[in-house]
Amino acid sequence: MISAGTGAAGLSVRQEAKQRSPRRAPLTTPGSALAVMMLVLLGALLADYAAPLPFVMTPLYAVPVLIAARVFTPAQVAVVGIIAILVNVVAALAQGTPLAVGLLYDVGLALTTALAVMLAQQRRVAARHAEEADAARAKLERFVGMVAHDLKSPLTVLAGYTQHLQRGWSTASPEAVERGLASIESATARMRRLTDDLHDTTRLLSGQFEVQPVAMDLVPLTRQLLEQPDGAASTPRLLLDAPEQMMGRWDPERIAQLLTNLLSNAVKYASEGAEVRVGIEPMPYLVRLSVADQGPGIPEDRLSELFQPFSRLDRASRIAGTGLGLYIAKGIAEAHGGCITVASTPGHGATFVVELPYEPPPTA
Repeated sequence: MISAGTGAAGLSVRQEAKQRSPRRAPLTTPGSALAVMMLVLLGALLADYAAPLPFVMTPLYAVPVLIAARVFTPAQVAVVGIIAILVNVVAALAQGTPLAVGLLYDVGLALTTALAVMLAQQRRVAARHAEEADAARAKLERFVGMVAHDLKSPLTVLAGYTQHLQRGWSTASPEAVERGLASIESATARMRRLTDDLHDTTRLLSGQFEVQPVAMDLVPLTRQLLEQPDGAASTPRLLLDAPEQMMGRWDPERIAQLLTNLLSNAVKYASEGAEVRVGIEPMPYLVRLSVADQGPGIPEDRLSELFQPFSRLDRASRIAGTGLGLYIAKGIAEAHGGCITVASTPGHGATFVVELPYEPPPTA
C-alpha cells in the first residue's frame, strides 16, 4: 500500500501539518505546572502575612487554580480549588480577617474554581477534537494513497495499449487484439468500480444515499452472484444455504452490491481450497444474510474499524482495494432499515451477518 505522504504532495502535507501544530507553552506538563502552583501559593501566603491589610492579598490564591485549569483534568482542578479555599479560610482565621470579607473571598474562590473546571473541560474537548482531526487527516492521506495506487494499475494498462494503437495493430494477430481489448475492458471496469465506490461514499457521508425497494426474490440473486466470482487469485468454494424462495422488498441493485462487497472481501482473504459459506435464513420480520470465510480472522480490538470510511486493517496491506467495500455495505444495509455485524476469531475466519427487515407472506 502506497502512502499518500510520498513525493512532493506528501511533503507539503507534512510541512503544512507542522506549521499548524502549536508551539508548546511553558506550562504544558503537570510537573512544571505543579511547581509553579506551589511557588505561587507560597508567594500568596507570604504576601498575605506581610501585607498591612491581610485580607487584601487573598485573591492571589486564585492564581494556582487558574494555572491548574491550563494543564490538569477537571477533577484535579476542583481539588486545587478546594485546597486554595481551605488555605484562605485558615489564613483568614489566623489573621482575624472580618467574617464578611472572608466569606466574600471564599465565594470568589469558589466561582473561580467553577470557571476553571469549565475551562479544563473545554480544553479536554478541544484536545480530543484536535486528535480526531489529526487521525482523520492521516486516514485521508492513506486513503488518497490507496486510490492513487488503485488508479495507477488500470491507467498503466490503458496507456500501454494506447501506445499499441498509435503504432497500429494491423500486424497483430486476432488473439493479441482480443487479449488487448479484454485488458482494456477490465482496466476500464476497475476504474468505473472505483469511481462508483467514491461516489457512493460521498453520498453516504453527506446523508444523501437512497435505495429503491421493489418486490424481489433474494435467493436467485444470491445464487447468480455465487456463480460469478470476482476473479481473485484464490479460488475458494462458494456454498449457499438458503430456502427455495425469499421474497421481500429491497433494492436489487444495491443488495447485489452489498453481497458482491462481502463476497469479494471473503474471497480475498480465503486460502486456496477453503470454503465461503453464504446463508439466507428467514426470521420473524427479518431475513438474516450471512457470509462466512475461513481466512485469517480479525483481532477483536480491530472489529470496530471495519465499517469506518477510509480505513483498512493491517492484514489488507498487501491486497488491492480502497477499503470502502464494507463501509458501503453497511450503508446499504442501514438504508434498508437493517444492520450489519461481524464476528471473528483470529485464525478461524470471520462471519458477516446482515439483517434486513421484511414482511412474511400472509398464510392461507
